[in-house]
Amino acid sequence: MKTVFQRDQKKRNQKKREQSKRSRTQKKQIQKKQSHQKAFNQLIWAKRLQLNGLAIGLTGALMTGLLAHKSPAVATGYSEYDYESEQSTSFEAINIFGDSIVDAGNLFTLTSAFSTEGVPALPPSAPYAQKFSNGALWIENVANELQLSPVLRTDLAISPSTTDPADGINFAFGGALSSDNNLTDADLPALADNLSGLQEQVEEFSMIADALPNTQNSLNVISAGANDYFAALTSPESLGDLPIEQLPNVVTGNIISGLEQLNAVGAKDFIVMNLPPLEDTPFANFLDQQSEADVSSTIGQLTALHNQQLSQKIGEFSDRNPDTNVILLDANALFNEAADNPEVFGFNNTTESCLINFQPGFNFEGVCDNPGEFLFWDDVHPTATTHQIISDAALAKLQPDTYAKSVPEPVSSFALLLVGTAAVGAVAKRHRQ
Repeated sequence: MKTVFQRDQKKRNQKKREQSKRSRTQKKQIQKKQSHQKAFNQLIWAKRLQLNGLAIGLTGALMTGLLAHKSPAVATGYSEYDYESEQSTSFEAINIFGDSIVDAGNLFTLTSAFSTEGVPALPPSAPYAQKFSNGALWIENVANELQLSPVLRTDLAISPSTTDPADGINFAFGGALSSDNNLTDADLPALADNLSGLQEQVEEFSMIADALPNTQNSLNVISAGANDYFAALTSPESLGDLPIEQLPNVVTGNIISGLEQLNAVGAKDFIVMNLPPLEDTPFANFLDQQSEADVSSTIGQLTALHNQQLSQKIGEFSDRNPDTNVILLDANALFNEAADNPEVFGFNNTTESCLINFQPGFNFEGVCDNPGEFLFWDDVHPTATTHQIISDAALAKLQPDTYAKSVPEPVSSFALLLVGTAAVGAVAKRHRQ
Protein backbone atom coordinates (compact mmCIF):
# COMPACT_ATOMS: atom_id res chain seq x y z
CA MET A 1 0.00 0.00 0.00
CA LYS A 2 1.46 3.34 -1.09
CA THR A 3 2.03 6.00 1.49
CA VAL A 4 0.85 9.60 1.06
CA PHE A 5 4.49 10.57 0.46
CA GLN A 6 4.83 8.03 -2.35
CA ARG A 7 1.64 9.25 -4.03
CA ASP A 8 2.81 12.86 -3.80
CA GLN A 9 6.20 11.87 -5.16
CA LYS A 10 4.53 10.15 -8.11
CA LYS A 11 2.57 13.30 -8.87
CA ARG A 12 5.73 15.40 -8.66
CA ASN A 13 7.54 13.03 -11.02
CA GLN A 14 4.65 13.14 -13.47
CA LYS A 15 4.65 16.92 -13.37
CA LYS A 16 8.41 16.98 -14.03
CA ARG A 17 7.99 14.66 -17.04
CA GLU A 18 5.27 16.90 -18.46
CA GLN A 19 7.41 20.01 -17.96
CA SER A 20 10.36 18.28 -19.58
CA LYS A 21 8.19 17.26 -22.54
CA ARG A 22 6.94 20.82 -22.98
CA SER A 23 10.50 22.09 -22.77
CA ARG A 24 11.66 19.66 -25.47
CA THR A 25 8.72 20.65 -27.67
CA GLN A 26 9.48 24.35 -27.27
CA LYS A 27 13.16 23.71 -27.99
CA LYS A 28 12.27 21.84 -31.18
CA GLN A 29 10.00 24.70 -32.27
CA ILE A 30 12.78 27.24 -31.67
CA GLN A 31 15.29 25.07 -33.54
CA LYS A 32 12.86 24.66 -36.42
CA LYS A 33 12.32 28.40 -36.61
CA GLN A 34 16.06 29.05 -36.49
CA SER A 35 16.67 26.43 -39.18
CA HIS A 36 13.95 28.00 -41.32
CA GLN A 37 15.44 31.47 -40.88
CA LYS A 38 18.93 30.15 -41.72
CA ALA A 39 17.66 28.50 -44.89
CA PHE A 40 15.84 31.66 -45.88
CA ASN A 41 18.89 33.81 -45.26
CA GLN A 42 21.02 31.46 -47.38
CA LEU A 43 18.58 31.78 -50.25
CA ILE A 44 18.52 35.56 -49.95
CA TRP A 45 22.32 35.66 -49.88
CA ALA A 46 22.49 33.43 -52.93
CA LYS A 47 20.15 35.74 -54.79
CA ARG A 48 22.05 38.73 -53.52
CA LEU A 49 25.28 37.38 -55.00
CA GLN A 50 23.45 36.66 -58.27
CA LEU A 51 22.44 40.32 -58.38
CA ASN A 52 26.03 41.55 -58.23
CA GLY A 53 26.17 42.01 -54.48
CA LEU A 54 23.79 44.89 -53.98
CA ALA A 55 25.07 45.88 -50.56
CA ILE A 56 28.63 44.50 -50.49
CA GLY A 57 30.89 47.12 -48.95
CA LEU A 58 28.12 49.12 -47.31
CA THR A 59 28.97 50.19 -43.78
CA GLY A 60 26.85 49.30 -40.79
CA ALA A 61 25.91 52.94 -40.35
CA LEU A 62 24.62 53.17 -43.90
CA MET A 63 22.66 49.98 -43.46
CA THR A 64 21.01 51.45 -40.38
CA GLY A 65 20.13 54.56 -42.35
CA LEU A 66 18.43 52.49 -45.03
CA LEU A 67 15.63 51.19 -42.82
CA ALA A 68 12.20 51.45 -44.43
CA HIS A 69 10.60 54.86 -44.01
CA LYS A 70 7.19 55.04 -42.38
CA SER A 71 5.11 57.91 -43.68
CA PRO A 72 2.68 59.79 -41.47
CA ALA A 73 -1.02 59.15 -41.80
CA VAL A 74 -2.75 61.37 -44.34
CA ALA A 75 -6.33 62.53 -43.96
CA THR A 76 -8.50 61.48 -46.86
CA GLY A 77 -10.96 64.35 -46.67
CA TYR A 78 -13.99 62.09 -46.96
CA SER A 79 -13.70 58.98 -44.80
CA GLU A 80 -15.09 59.26 -41.27
CA TYR A 81 -14.81 55.62 -40.31
CA ASP A 82 -12.14 53.57 -38.59
CA TYR A 83 -11.33 50.11 -39.80
CA GLU A 84 -11.66 47.17 -37.41
CA SER A 85 -8.94 45.04 -39.02
CA GLU A 86 -11.02 41.88 -38.85
CA GLN A 87 -9.33 40.62 -42.01
CA SER A 88 -6.00 40.30 -40.19
CA THR A 89 -6.92 36.77 -39.13
CA SER A 90 -7.31 35.67 -42.76
CA PHE A 91 -3.93 36.64 -44.23
CA GLU A 92 -0.62 35.97 -42.53
CA ALA A 93 1.52 37.79 -45.11
CA ILE A 94 1.26 40.16 -48.04
CA ASN A 95 3.62 40.10 -51.04
CA ILE A 96 3.71 42.93 -53.55
CA PHE A 97 4.92 42.91 -57.16
CA GLY A 98 4.96 45.60 -59.81
CA ASP A 99 5.78 49.23 -60.42
CA SER A 100 5.88 52.61 -58.69
CA ILE A 101 2.19 52.53 -57.73
CA VAL A 102 3.09 49.86 -55.15
CA ASP A 103 6.85 50.48 -54.63
CA ALA A 104 6.96 51.49 -50.97
CA GLY A 105 10.64 52.44 -51.06
CA ASN A 106 12.73 49.91 -53.00
CA LEU A 107 13.98 52.34 -55.64
CA PHE A 108 14.69 55.02 -53.07
CA THR A 109 16.57 52.60 -50.80
CA LEU A 110 18.66 51.25 -53.67
CA THR A 111 19.59 54.63 -55.14
CA SER A 112 20.30 56.07 -51.68
CA ALA A 113 22.74 53.24 -51.01
CA PHE A 114 24.83 54.42 -53.96
CA SER A 115 24.42 58.16 -53.44
CA THR A 116 28.09 58.50 -52.44
CA GLU A 117 28.99 57.29 -55.92
CA GLY A 118 27.00 60.02 -57.62
CA VAL A 119 23.72 58.13 -58.00
CA PRO A 120 20.78 60.45 -57.22
CA ALA A 121 18.33 59.25 -54.58
CA LEU A 122 15.04 58.73 -56.42
CA PRO A 123 12.40 59.88 -56.07
CA PRO A 124 13.76 63.10 -54.50
CA SER A 125 12.60 63.15 -50.89
CA ALA A 126 11.31 65.59 -49.81
CA PRO A 127 8.89 66.51 -51.25
CA TYR A 128 8.34 62.84 -52.14
CA ALA A 129 7.95 60.50 -49.16
CA GLN A 130 10.73 58.10 -50.29
CA LYS A 131 8.16 56.62 -52.67
CA PHE A 132 6.22 57.96 -55.67
CA SER A 133 3.75 60.03 -53.70
CA ASN A 134 3.62 62.50 -50.82
CA GLY A 135 2.59 59.87 -48.25
CA ALA A 136 1.46 56.30 -47.75
CA LEU A 137 0.66 54.19 -50.83
CA TRP A 138 -2.61 52.30 -51.09
CA ILE A 139 -0.90 48.97 -50.53
CA GLU A 140 0.72 50.28 -47.35
CA ASN A 141 -2.71 51.29 -46.08
CA VAL A 142 -4.09 47.85 -46.87
CA ALA A 143 -1.18 46.10 -45.15
CA ASN A 144 -1.57 48.32 -42.11
CA GLU A 145 -5.27 47.55 -41.80
CA LEU A 146 -4.50 43.84 -42.10
CA GLN A 147 -1.94 44.31 -39.31
CA LEU A 148 0.92 43.21 -41.56
CA SER A 149 4.33 44.82 -42.09
CA PRO A 150 5.90 43.53 -45.32
CA VAL A 151 9.60 44.28 -45.67
CA LEU A 152 11.28 45.86 -48.66
CA ARG A 153 13.15 43.52 -50.97
CA THR A 154 16.10 45.92 -50.86
CA ASP A 155 16.26 45.72 -47.06
CA LEU A 156 16.45 41.94 -47.36
CA ALA A 157 19.34 42.25 -49.81
CA ILE A 158 21.21 44.64 -47.54
CA SER A 159 20.65 42.95 -44.19
CA PRO A 160 19.03 39.53 -44.64
CA SER A 161 19.94 38.21 -41.21
CA THR A 162 18.16 41.02 -39.37
CA THR A 163 15.14 41.57 -41.62
CA ASP A 164 12.13 39.40 -40.83
CA PRO A 165 10.04 38.50 -43.92
CA ALA A 166 7.29 36.73 -41.97
CA ASP A 167 4.70 39.39 -42.89
CA GLY A 168 5.65 39.31 -46.58
CA ILE A 169 7.94 41.12 -48.99
CA ASN A 170 7.48 44.13 -51.25
CA PHE A 171 9.38 43.36 -54.47
CA ALA A 172 7.93 46.28 -56.48
CA PHE A 173 10.29 48.72 -58.19
CA GLY A 174 9.53 52.11 -59.68
CA GLY A 175 9.92 51.88 -63.46
CA ALA A 176 9.10 48.18 -63.65
CA LEU A 177 7.69 46.87 -66.92
CA SER A 178 5.50 43.78 -67.03
CA SER A 179 8.52 41.92 -68.47
CA ASP A 180 11.97 41.52 -66.85
CA ASN A 181 12.92 45.08 -67.74
CA ASN A 182 12.77 48.39 -65.94
CA LEU A 183 12.40 51.86 -67.47
CA THR A 184 15.16 53.31 -65.31
CA ASP A 185 17.83 50.88 -66.56
CA ALA A 186 19.11 53.42 -69.09
CA ASP A 187 19.09 56.30 -66.58
CA LEU A 188 20.88 54.30 -63.87
CA PRO A 189 23.18 51.89 -65.77
CA ALA A 190 25.31 51.15 -62.69
CA LEU A 191 22.23 49.74 -60.95
CA ALA A 192 20.55 48.14 -63.96
CA ASP A 193 21.14 44.59 -62.71
CA ASN A 194 19.18 45.39 -59.55
CA LEU A 195 16.28 47.24 -61.19
CA SER A 196 13.74 44.51 -61.76
CA GLY A 197 10.63 44.15 -63.85
CA LEU A 198 7.57 42.14 -62.87
CA GLN A 199 8.81 38.79 -64.17
CA GLU A 200 12.11 38.99 -62.32
CA GLN A 201 10.33 40.00 -59.12
CA VAL A 202 8.07 36.96 -59.35
CA GLU A 203 11.05 34.73 -60.11
CA GLU A 204 12.89 36.03 -57.05
CA PHE A 205 9.89 35.24 -54.88
CA SER A 206 9.54 31.79 -56.43
CA MET A 207 13.15 31.00 -55.49
CA ILE A 208 12.47 31.61 -51.80
CA ALA A 209 8.77 30.78 -51.49
CA ASP A 210 9.42 27.40 -49.85
CA ALA A 211 11.51 29.09 -47.17
CA LEU A 212 8.85 31.67 -46.34
CA PRO A 213 6.50 30.70 -43.51
CA ASN A 214 3.20 32.02 -44.88
CA THR A 215 3.17 31.67 -48.68
CA GLN A 216 -0.06 29.65 -48.78
CA ASN A 217 -1.83 32.07 -46.43
CA SER A 218 -0.61 35.23 -48.14
CA LEU A 219 -2.30 37.99 -50.10
CA ASN A 220 -0.36 38.66 -53.32
CA VAL A 221 -0.70 41.96 -55.14
CA ILE A 222 0.24 42.80 -58.74
CA SER A 223 0.22 46.27 -60.29
CA ALA A 224 1.91 46.61 -63.68
CA GLY A 225 1.42 47.71 -67.26
CA ALA A 226 1.40 51.52 -67.37
CA ASN A 227 5.16 51.76 -67.98
CA ASP A 228 4.92 49.37 -70.93
CA TYR A 229 2.55 51.73 -72.74
CA PHE A 230 4.39 54.93 -71.82
CA ALA A 231 7.63 53.32 -73.05
CA ALA A 232 6.02 52.32 -76.33
CA LEU A 233 4.82 55.87 -76.97
CA THR A 234 7.97 57.70 -75.89
CA SER A 235 10.45 55.16 -77.30
CA PRO A 236 8.73 53.32 -80.18
CA GLU A 237 11.93 51.39 -80.91
CA SER A 238 11.32 49.47 -77.68
CA LEU A 239 8.52 47.62 -79.48
CA GLY A 240 10.85 46.02 -81.98
CA ASP A 241 8.71 44.37 -84.65
CA LEU A 242 5.62 44.21 -82.43
CA PRO A 243 2.67 46.28 -83.71
CA ILE A 244 1.57 48.60 -80.93
CA GLU A 245 -2.01 47.35 -81.08
CA GLN A 246 -0.73 43.92 -80.01
CA LEU A 247 1.06 45.29 -76.96
CA PRO A 248 -1.94 44.87 -74.60
CA ASN A 249 -2.02 41.15 -75.38
CA VAL A 250 1.67 40.86 -74.46
CA VAL A 251 1.40 42.96 -71.30
CA THR A 252 -1.69 41.21 -69.95
CA GLY A 253 -0.09 37.89 -70.85
CA ASN A 254 2.89 38.85 -68.70
CA ILE A 255 0.62 39.62 -65.77
CA ILE A 256 -1.15 36.27 -66.10
CA SER A 257 2.26 34.59 -66.32
CA GLY A 258 3.05 36.20 -62.97
CA LEU A 259 -0.15 34.79 -61.50
CA GLU A 260 0.64 31.34 -62.85
CA GLN A 261 4.14 31.35 -61.36
CA LEU A 262 2.90 32.54 -57.98
CA ASN A 263 0.16 29.93 -57.98
CA ALA A 264 2.72 27.25 -58.82
CA VAL A 265 4.62 27.94 -55.59
CA GLY A 266 1.53 27.91 -53.40
CA ALA A 267 0.04 31.42 -53.54
CA LYS A 268 -3.75 31.33 -53.80
CA ASP A 269 -5.12 34.80 -52.99
CA PHE A 270 -4.51 37.76 -55.30
CA ILE A 271 -5.36 41.37 -55.98
CA VAL A 272 -4.59 42.52 -59.52
CA MET A 273 -4.99 46.21 -60.25
CA ASN A 274 -6.09 47.29 -63.70
CA LEU A 275 -4.96 50.55 -65.30
CA PRO A 276 -6.48 53.93 -64.51
CA PRO A 277 -7.35 56.12 -67.52
CA LEU A 278 -3.78 56.88 -68.58
CA GLU A 279 -5.10 59.26 -71.23
CA ASP A 280 -6.23 61.62 -68.44
CA THR A 281 -2.86 61.87 -66.68
CA PRO A 282 -0.89 65.13 -66.80
CA PHE A 283 1.86 63.16 -68.56
CA ALA A 284 -0.47 62.28 -71.43
CA ASN A 285 -1.34 65.96 -71.76
CA PHE A 286 2.38 66.78 -71.79
CA LEU A 287 2.97 64.26 -74.60
CA ASP A 288 0.12 65.80 -76.60
CA GLN A 289 1.80 69.19 -76.33
CA GLN A 290 5.11 67.75 -77.52
CA SER A 291 3.73 65.88 -80.52
CA GLU A 292 1.45 66.51 -83.45
CA ALA A 293 -0.05 63.06 -82.90
CA ASP A 294 -3.00 62.56 -80.57
CA VAL A 295 -0.99 60.62 -78.00
CA SER A 296 -3.66 60.71 -75.29
CA SER A 297 -6.19 59.13 -77.64
CA THR A 298 -3.75 56.33 -78.52
CA ILE A 299 -2.90 55.57 -74.91
CA GLY A 300 -6.58 55.69 -74.04
CA GLN A 301 -7.27 52.98 -76.63
CA LEU A 302 -4.36 50.89 -75.34
CA THR A 303 -5.61 51.26 -71.77
CA ALA A 304 -9.10 50.15 -72.75
CA LEU A 305 -7.73 47.10 -74.58
CA HIS A 306 -5.48 46.29 -71.65
CA ASN A 307 -8.29 46.36 -69.12
CA GLN A 308 -10.64 44.38 -71.34
CA GLN A 309 -8.07 41.65 -71.99
CA LEU A 310 -6.89 41.59 -68.39
CA SER A 311 -10.43 41.00 -67.16
CA GLN A 312 -10.98 38.20 -69.67
CA LYS A 313 -7.65 36.50 -68.95
CA ILE A 314 -8.11 36.66 -65.18
CA GLY A 315 -11.46 34.96 -65.63
CA GLU A 316 -9.80 32.23 -67.67
CA PHE A 317 -7.04 31.87 -65.09
CA SER A 318 -9.64 31.47 -62.35
CA ASP A 319 -11.48 28.84 -64.37
CA ARG A 320 -8.23 26.88 -64.75
CA ASN A 321 -7.42 27.29 -61.07
CA PRO A 322 -10.69 27.08 -59.10
CA ASP A 323 -8.82 26.93 -55.79
CA THR A 324 -7.55 30.49 -56.28
CA ASN A 325 -9.23 33.75 -55.36
CA VAL A 326 -8.50 36.72 -57.64
CA ILE A 327 -9.84 40.22 -57.06
CA LEU A 328 -9.55 42.61 -59.99
CA LEU A 329 -9.29 46.07 -58.47
CA ASP A 330 -10.93 48.44 -60.93
CA ALA A 331 -8.74 51.55 -60.69
CA ASN A 332 -10.07 52.73 -64.05
CA ALA A 333 -13.64 53.07 -62.84
CA LEU A 334 -12.44 54.60 -59.58
CA PHE A 335 -10.38 57.34 -61.27
CA ASN A 336 -13.18 58.10 -63.72
CA GLU A 337 -15.61 58.44 -60.83
CA ALA A 338 -13.25 60.80 -59.03
CA ALA A 339 -12.87 62.92 -62.17
CA ASP A 340 -16.61 63.05 -62.81
CA ASN A 341 -17.57 63.71 -59.19
CA PRO A 342 -14.56 65.34 -57.51
CA GLU A 343 -16.59 66.89 -54.70
CA VAL A 344 -17.53 63.44 -53.41
CA PHE A 345 -13.85 62.70 -52.83
CA GLY A 346 -12.81 66.16 -51.66
CA PHE A 347 -10.89 67.04 -54.84
CA ASN A 348 -10.78 70.43 -56.50
CA ASN A 349 -8.19 69.49 -59.13
CA THR A 350 -8.22 66.21 -61.04
CA THR A 351 -6.21 67.20 -64.13
CA GLU A 352 -2.97 68.83 -62.93
CA SER A 353 -0.13 67.66 -60.71
CA CYS A 354 0.33 69.02 -57.21
CA LEU A 355 4.01 69.53 -58.03
CA ILE A 356 3.90 72.84 -59.86
CA ASN A 357 4.86 72.82 -63.54
CA PHE A 358 6.14 69.27 -63.25
CA GLN A 359 8.27 68.04 -66.16
CA PRO A 360 9.77 64.57 -66.75
CA GLY A 361 13.00 64.08 -64.85
CA PHE A 362 11.59 65.35 -61.54
CA ASN A 363 11.75 68.97 -62.64
CA PHE A 364 9.19 71.16 -60.90
CA GLU A 365 8.88 74.62 -59.38
CA GLY A 366 7.27 73.90 -56.05
CA VAL A 367 4.49 72.09 -54.24
CA CYS A 368 0.84 73.05 -54.18
CA ASP A 369 -0.63 74.33 -50.91
CA ASN A 370 -3.37 71.70 -50.74
CA PRO A 371 -2.08 68.27 -51.83
CA GLY A 372 -5.11 66.56 -50.28
CA GLU A 373 -7.34 68.22 -52.87
CA PHE A 374 -5.35 66.96 -55.87
CA LEU A 375 -5.86 63.64 -57.64
CA PHE A 376 -2.29 63.63 -59.02
CA TRP A 377 0.93 64.22 -57.08
CA ASP A 378 3.16 64.43 -60.17
CA ASP A 379 2.49 63.81 -63.86
CA VAL A 380 1.47 60.16 -63.36
CA HIS A 381 1.36 59.19 -59.69
CA PRO A 382 -1.56 59.74 -57.30
CA THR A 383 -1.44 61.80 -54.13
CA ALA A 384 -1.63 60.11 -50.74
CA THR A 385 -5.30 61.11 -50.63
CA THR A 386 -5.96 59.24 -53.86
CA HIS A 387 -4.02 56.25 -52.55
CA GLN A 388 -6.26 56.26 -49.47
CA ILE A 389 -9.32 56.11 -51.73
CA ILE A 390 -7.81 53.18 -53.64
CA SER A 391 -7.04 51.33 -50.43
CA ASP A 392 -10.59 51.90 -49.18
CA ALA A 393 -11.90 50.31 -52.37
CA ALA A 394 -9.47 47.39 -52.04
CA LEU A 395 -10.44 46.79 -48.42
CA ALA A 396 -14.10 46.95 -49.37
CA LYS A 397 -13.40 44.10 -51.78
CA LEU A 398 -11.47 42.07 -49.25
CA GLN A 399 -14.01 42.49 -46.46
CA PRO A 400 -17.23 44.17 -47.63
CA ASP A 401 -19.05 43.90 -44.29
CA THR A 402 -16.23 45.63 -42.45
CA TYR A 403 -14.77 48.15 -44.87
CA ALA A 404 -17.41 49.13 -47.42
CA LYS A 405 -18.75 51.78 -45.04
CA SER A 406 -15.53 53.78 -45.45
CA VAL A 407 -16.21 54.42 -49.14
CA PRO A 408 -18.36 57.40 -50.19
CA GLU A 409 -21.85 56.32 -51.25
CA PRO A 410 -23.65 59.28 -52.88
CA VAL A 411 -22.76 58.32 -56.45
CA SER A 412 -24.67 55.31 -57.74
CA SER A 413 -22.05 54.25 -60.29
CA PHE A 414 -19.40 54.09 -57.60
CA ALA A 415 -21.66 51.93 -55.49
CA LEU A 416 -21.93 49.59 -58.47
CA LEU A 417 -18.13 49.55 -58.68
CA LEU A 418 -17.88 48.28 -55.12
CA VAL A 419 -20.82 45.89 -55.08
CA GLY A 420 -20.36 44.34 -58.48
CA THR A 421 -17.13 45.13 -60.24
CA ALA A 422 -17.94 42.28 -62.59
CA ALA A 423 -20.41 44.63 -64.27
CA VAL A 424 -17.93 47.47 -64.60
CA GLY A 425 -14.50 45.90 -64.87
CA ALA A 426 -14.99 42.32 -63.63
CA VAL A 427 -13.94 40.65 -60.45
CA ALA A 428 -12.73 37.18 -61.21
CA LYS A 429 -13.27 35.51 -57.90
CA ARG A 430 -13.37 31.82 -57.11
CA HIS A 431 -14.00 30.50 -53.63
CA ARG A 432 -11.85 27.62 -52.52
CA GLN A 433 -13.43 24.22 -52.58
